[in-house]
Amino acid sequence: MKLAKIMLKLFALTVLILLAGCRGPEDRTDFPASAAGTLPVRTAREICSRAMLDVRTAENYQRLQREHREETLQFRLPGEIARCRNSHGQTAEVQRMLDLAQMYLQELAAADTPSARKMLRRETARLLFREFDELAVRLLAGEKLLCAIEDAHTPALEGKRQKTVLDYENARLEMRTLLGLPAGVPFLLIPDEQTEPLPPERSRLETAFLSRPELEGSPFPPEELAAAVRFFAGMKTIRNTEESAMRTTLLLFRAPRELYKRKLKDRANPADLKYLLAALGLHAELELAEREFRQAVRAEEKIMLTAGSDPRSRVEQAEAARTRQLAEVRLRAAMGYPRNICVKPQVQTEPPEKLLKMLEFIEKNCQNE
Repeated sequence: MKLAKIMLKLFALTVLILLAGCRGPEDRTDFPASAAGTLPVRTAREICSRAMLDVRTAENYQRLQREHREETLQFRLPGEIARCRNSHGQTAEVQRMLDLAQMYLQELAAADTPSARKMLRRETARLLFREFDELAVRLLAGEKLLCAIEDAHTPALEGKRQKTVLDYENARLEMRTLLGLPAGVPFLLIPDEQTEPLPPERSRLETAFLSRPELEGSPFPPEELAAAVRFFAGMKTIRNTEESAMRTTLLLFRAPRELYKRKLKDRANPADLKYLLAALGLHAELELAEREFRQAVRAEEKIMLTAGSDPRSRVEQAEAARTRQLAEVRLRAAMGYPRNICVKPQVQTEPPEKLLKMLEFIEKNCQNE
């Protein structure tokens, strides 16, 4: 009898252990406790970094290897430039190409493999935070827009309501992936940060050169690099921002291969040249972000001037605010998320002779066409 009771207890214990090991994703407790319920933006960013940075770094390394092996984007770019010449292209797609080109340059211009891996991880972190911040805006500003649409009670806004709901739900799914949250775990993102004011427009390029890690160790002061890239941009007669960015993208892909292939005797030039090439890439990225931000600010100001207090006007204001906030996220990311770094506007600096010679070198040896 006693033996039967003991066997029964052992059987019950075994069943409990097996059931404990077969819990579904909803019952898991191996994710951060703070991830359930309300999530301040700062906390969510930290969770996102822990959950996704290693994954995204590996993905970006694979993209670089694939592009180096197949040159798919390099072959595609000349045709894209030709199509973009007389019309605006897709800014988001141009930005993705430029992101890859900047990582490609860093990979091939790094002094050694550990330096290349470190730089790729830092650049991946910046892109991951940009993605996170865009999703945060789509959620937080999307909630306000949805409330304004619901308050309007206008059948004419039904299409906009459906589109906004779809964007909001997609943003929640993407945010859940970034946070590594199991299905069924609720979360509510809440703002908790006071954003710092943007630097003045005329000093944003120099601020980016101080903030972005690509230019750490550069022998050139930010003011001189800014003067050089502005001089280089002034030599061109391209008015289309996307076309200009795609030409820079092609340059960043071609330059490392060209410099390696020519086996230049003067190795000092290529060593310093990587900083100038990186600066050209940052300038192209900042130009895209600046144009988008200016357009969004002008559109919001126009609406604010003409809007009334009626529900439909509040919908327009909420939508314009969301667009402007998304543009601001991309602008801050292009500047490298500067923290208390702001270069005071300088008197126009002339690019030094060494940088002018390097620009001439680029024109001669790394032609786009």
